[in-house]
Amino acid sequence: MEQVVRDAIAGGMDEICFTDHVDYGIKQDWDCGKPILYRGEEPLANVDYPVYIARIKELQEKYGERIRIKIGIGSDSHKAEHLGAYIKEAGYLLKELGFPYFCTYEKQQPVFHGL
Repeated sequence: MEQVVRDAIAGGMDEICFTDHVDYGIKQDWDCGKPILYRGEEPLANVDYPVYIARIKELQEKYGERIRIKIGIGSDSHKAEHLGAYIKEAGYLLKELGFPYFCTYEKQQPVFHGL
């Protein structure tokens, strides 16, 4: 991540956003209590949110005067019955991690929800 920030600064960017994608029902969560499977060095699990957010906050502190670093988390449904699954739990977690809001989409338009 840090190299991405350095490259963005070197490229003259004033803002970047790190995003991670969550596949509920497809990949295991880091805190599910089951062993995490790997493909080579890549874990076949959803992001470890506290570690992910902490690392980005470290980078914001270190490089914040030179570039604005935003945090994003994305998710989608692979089955119709999973649409909106875990949205309430995700909101609690995002609030705990310091996010002021989250966004859903209706008819391809963003709808922001305060936490």
